[in-house]
Amino acid sequence: MIENLQQDNIPESVKLEIIAEGAKQDKSMWYYKPWVIVIAIGIFGPLGLLPLWFRPKTKMSIKIWVSAVVILSTIWITKTTIDFYQQMLGHYQQLSEMM
Repeated sequence: MIENLQQDNIPESVKLEIIAEGAKQDKSMWYYKPWVIVIAIGIFGPLGLLPLWFRPKTKMSIKIWVSAVVILSTIWITKTTIDFYQQMLGHYQQLSEMM
């Protein structure tokens, strides 16, 4: 688009507006950067997948694989946490019976 601005028939003020608009779009898409998506997934889990799915540059196969890994990891972590909690409750019940 900026290459097309080399034409002489476009006024300078219009060229500057087009360039400024392009700069605004680049700055407003910070949430599509890969490091932001990785941090979002790390902090929010599956909710962090939203920027990945709305990111136009990412291939569909990568979106599917990353989503599958994040969802399966979340399921495993949740199951492990529930199992740990149940074991701890059993230990506390044994401890209370001894007293």
